[in-house]
Amino acid sequence: TSQDLAGLLGCHSDYASRLLGSLGRQGLAQRVSLDWENLYCLSDAGLLQAAAAANRDPRRFARERGLSRQAILEFLLESRYHLGVRRFLLALRQKAQAQGDSLYWELGIRRRFVYGGKAYLLTPDALGLLRQGDNVRPFLLVWDRGVKPVWLWRATMERYAMAATTLGSRRFPAVLWLAATPQREGELRHALADVCRRRGGAGYFYTAPLGPAGPNWQPVAGGERRGILDILPTWSEIPGWLITGQNQGHEESREQTAPE
Repeated sequence: TSQDLAGLLGCHSDYASRLLGSLGRQGLAQRVSLDWENLYCLSDAGLLQAAAAANRDPRRFARERGLSRQAILEFLLESRYHLGVRRFLLALRQKAQAQGDSLYWELGIRRRFVYGGKAYLLTPDALGLLRQGDNVRPFLLVWDRGVKPVWLWRATMERYAMAATTLGSRRFPAVLWLAATPQREGELRHALADVCRRRGGAGYFYTAPLGPAGPNWQPVAGGERRGILDILPTWSEIPGWLITGQNQGHEESREQTAPE
């Protein structure tokens, strides 16, 4: 939407709306009407022009940027989820920029770690790195769509708790578990607390319900709710496994934002 584009480009929504309108009239973008919202997608002509501007083969360009027809169809089929994750990150970026900071993120990442001599895989919905001067404040975002039974989340929770206790305070970020509803948040937090009682690592996990007022994060380890800028750890450097996945069986992410 024009509001999403404005947040991504850091421009006024009116300008973003005019830009989308112009792209539509030129046939470079096409409007897609969903049951709950109208979106704009890159057209075939737009893809060809973008690939030409990057001096890349169109098919390879589409594959590298996640712009293939299949990728766009998959996005539209789960557009509430995909837009929800991106809008959460865009809202956080705008808040950070208002304070003179910046935000970098990766979507669809995979990071491996070793626990008890066995390799495990973490697949958060996003890795976020909030930059404040020379410091970086990292987090992993786990998005609850509200359809997966809580008991099925436990295996995922076990992996995160094992990673937290294995990698330690200077190598493991905060994990933000964003729930679909307040009721789901309570259920997820209870399950996380139960897992952490056995595995450890409760101090790394926070939960919040999705809502128009914005997340208000509850520590799984206990205590009052706090804002996101009050709970993220502060590091002077980023561990290689987290940002690059080197030596951890890293696979390419589907989307990145460039550091600002």
